Amino acid sequence: MRFQPSCALLFFLAASCSIHAQQNANAQSEAPKRAATQPATSGKTNPAKDPKAERLRLERRANAQSMLVTLAADAAKFTDSTVRARTLARVADQLWESDQERARALFRAAWDAAGIAEKEVNERYEEVSAAERRAKTGFSSVPVATTSAARGFATRDQT
Repeated sequence: MRFQPSCALLFFLAASCSIHAQQNANAQSEAPKRAATQPATSGKTNPAKDPKAERLRLERRANAQSMLVTLAADAAKFTDSTVRARTLARVADQLWESDQERARALFRAAWDAAGIAEKEVNERYEEVSAAERRAKTGFSSVPVATTSAARGFATRDQT
């Protein structure tokens, strides 16, 4: 009987997979043991003990705020006013903790965009309604765009 190279390759592949699986099983069984012996940490570092981590956290927060402000500026240029209103409301909601004045301005812009969106939807509804009367077809419902802006502003602004 002749030994084929493909059989040897198959054997080594199967053996390496089983060895790798055994190593993963051992690592998984040792992980709970290591976790039980190590003291529990909350995951947050104390800023007084690690100024580098605190600096990195502040840089990331500033970068995220900058990205949100950029998103809000881009959202003001959206052609779909419903998407514009929702995006501005969500950005304002995220910025509320760090910059309430900017968030208030974004909520106002979201409210204005929602008003425009609602006006556009009502116009489209009237067009479809007129066509419906002519063709006797149904129209589902009118979405209300102001709810996103109103809900976000109402949860944040208690004044």
